[in-house]
Amino acid sequence: MEITTVLTLTTIIGFALSVGTFFIGRQTASHNDGKKEGQILTELSYIKSGVDDTKLKLESMEKSYHRLEGRVARLEEQVRIYHHE
Repeated sequence: MEITTVLTLTTIIGFALSVGTFFIGRQTASHNDGKKEGQILTELSYIKSGVDDTKLKLESMEKSYHRLEGRVARLEEQVRIYHHE
């Protein structure tokens, strides 16, 4: 085998390895990007769920507050009536 044949084969093999490595790297990067995107969407879902839970608790607390507010108003009225008698 001549030296030019060996060099040509080495060049072709090197080029093929470079192209193969490029495509494998691109697939791996795409896979990792998809993984990161999935993690972010999962975390956003957890945050949304937490916000929804907080809204429900706030609504419940508001209802309790309004009930207590009504009771306090009635008690104040009764105290005012008893003090004026």
